[in-house]
Amino acid sequence: MLKRLSKNRQKKTIYLAPESLEAIKGYADRNGLTFSCAIETLALLAVEETFHMGILEWVRAGVRHEIGKQFNRFAKLHAFTAMEAGTAKETASAVMWWTLQERYRDYLDQLRPGQSKSLADFEKFMQLNQDEPDTQILLAALKKRTQGYRYRTVRALRSPVDELQQLLDELDAYVAEEVLDEPETD
Repeated sequence: MLKRLSKNRQKKTIYLAPESLEAIKGYADRNGLTFSCAIETLALLAVEETFHMGILEWVRAGVRHEIGKQFNRFAKLHAFTAMEAGTAKETASAVMWWTLQERYRDYLDQLRPGQSKSLADFEKFMQLNQDEPDTQILLAALKKRTQGYRYRTVRALRSPVDELQQLLDELDAYVAEEVLDEPETD
C-alpha cells in the first residue's frame, strides 16, 4: 500500500495542534521527508494498521469461537464418557448386590430341612430367567436408576466448563501482549 506515494497531489488545508505539528515535523526530519509527505505517510500507515487490526480481531474472534466450540465438544465427550462409566459401575454394583441378597434369601427359603448350604448349589440357584417376575423387577429397577443417572449427566453437561474461559482469557492475553504490542517483523 505504501510502496510509492503519488506525485499527483491536491492541495488541502488542515489545522493541527502545536503538539501534533511538532510530532509530524520530528517524524519528517527523522525520515528525510517533507512535511506533506510525512502527513500522507502517517495517514496511510494509520489506515493500513487499522485494516490489519480489523483483520487480526476478526481472526482472533474466529479462533476463539472455534476453540470454544471444539473445547466444549471435547470436554462434554469426556464428561459424558466418565459419567456413563460411573453410571454403569454404580448401577451394576447396586443391582448385583441387591440381586445377590434377594437370591440368597430365596435360596435359604428353598433349602430342605437338614440340607447344608453350599456355594455350588447357590450358584445353580442364581441363574436368572428373563421371564421370571423377580428378573423383570430387577430390569425395571435398573432402567429407573439408569434414567436418573442420565438426567444428572445431561444436567452436568449443560453447565459451562471453567477451563474454557481460562483458555480464552490466555488467548486474549497472548494476542494483546505478543501480537498487538510488539509484532515481530522480518
